[in-house]
Amino acid sequence: MQPCGISHNAAVNLESPLEIFMLLLTPTFMEYIVAQPNVYATQKNASLDLTVEELKAFLGILIIMGFNTLPSLRLFWSTDINFHIERIACIMPLKLFLKILRFLHLNDNNAQPQKGEPNYKTHKVKPIINHVNKTFRLLFNPSRYLAVDESMIKFKGRSSLKQYMPMKPVKRGFKMWVLACSVTGYCLAVSL
Repeated sequence: MQPCGISHNAAVNLESPLEIFMLLLTPTFMEYIVAQPNVYATQKNASLDLTVEELKAFLGILIIMGFNTLPSLRLFWSTDINFHIERIACIMPLKLFLKILRFLHLNDNNAQPQKGEPNYKTHKVKPIINHVNKTFRLLFNPSRYLAVDESMIKFKGRSSLKQYMPMKPVKRGFKMWVLACSVTGYCLAVSL
């Protein structure tokens, strides 16, 4: 029986949180993510030419914005000293950030199934769900005790997948089914 915990392959040479994060976003998947917004921009008669380095910078900015919130995205680049966040403003110009945000896509719209067909509603997020499920299982050896439970992802926008569950701490959002290790709480797989 294998021990519960980080798999041998994942535990090698991890020295920083960034290296751990990059185990989840493999170079192959980053290339895939970069290609899709470029395809979507072309479909909308625009040019993006997103690179992997720009995508990494974009994701870093989103993480910083997550713990340093402001009323508007544009305020991070504001000239007002009360709002301006130099760490964000020096990484990427506002126009490029907004352009990436506008064209960020994970799956080609031309390959989307017709309404009523399987995977119609989840087509746009299916690549990241598949990647996460595969990667989570590779990085961790679970205990023999597993649990399946529902989890809510907070979402305030419009979507036919959004649910209202008044008894949950997060009342509105996407309900996902999660397979987790009962001993550590590590997530092994998710499903919408």
